Amino acid sequence: MITLTFVRHGESTDNLSAFWAGWKDACLSVHGMNQAKAVGKYFESYPITHMFASDLKRAHSTARAIYDAQPDPKPPLVITNLIREQHFGDGEGKPWSPQPGGVWSLPEGRDGKFSNAPIIAEAKGKPAGEVNVVVVSHGIAIAETLGAIVRRSASVDQNGWNKGFRGLHNTAWTRVAIGLEEETLSKVNSAGVTDSNPGTPPDPSAVIADKAEQAAPPPVKCAEAGPPSIRLKVIACNQHSHLRDVVRQKDGNASSGDDPTQKKLRDFFGGGGGD
Repeated sequence: MITLTFVRHGESTDNLSAFWAGWKDACLSVHGMNQAKAVGKYFESYPITHMFASDLKRAHSTARAIYDAQPDPKPPLVITNLIREQHFGDGEGKPWSPQPGGVWSLPEGRDGKFSNAPIIAEAKGKPAGEVNVVVVSHGIAIAETLGAIVRRSASVDQNGWNKGFRGLHNTAWTRVAIGLEEETLSKVNSAGVTDSNPGTPPDPSAVIADKAEQAAPPPVKCAEAGPPSIRLKVIACNQHSHLRDVVRQKDGNASSGDDPTQKKLRDFFGGGGGD
């Protein structure tokens, strides 16, 4: 049995501006970095054996925060472009519109795409990558990956999470257990799992991921050649209790990009010296 935990990146500077940010490489906002540190703290006692992260700054920085909080010996961390967010083609960096047909609004249908952008569904026929424990990625990428796993599963135990894989909040995590058909998934540890809080509005890319998942076909047994049939059990979806004490700063800097050099400057001018 393998347990997969998918973590969405912290708030980026583009999340605040409601831009289409697929491959647009925005860094974490100060608030986003605080979110990343909070999820790192939350996972510090969780025995991570392997980590994979998107190479885009917002996901890479979030993964580093989780990695840094892990005790020694730390798990291997692989940074890869294979789990980047969807590329939005001509929509990249353009304002997001919630209205159908609006400027750079979400194209209709699961296979809808912007001009000059690849279709996510094209990834369905590609070989499965290596299974890991923690994956730090992006809203749509996570929803589509989970959808692909569901389609390869001979059976899916929703375990009470019957609303599907909803759009993830920043640094929220979703966890599933995967095993072969003859394996039992009943002894999965679900300690610390709480219901999601629908009152906190997700950012635009989380809304898109939610719509993509809602438009997905029902789970069917995968007929294509590939790995042995597997079973999947959903352990938790959209968990973000670690954000309860993360408060957005009121000094105006929470929206700016996180800059590690600023702390050194403050320490220096505050008499703390510097290295």
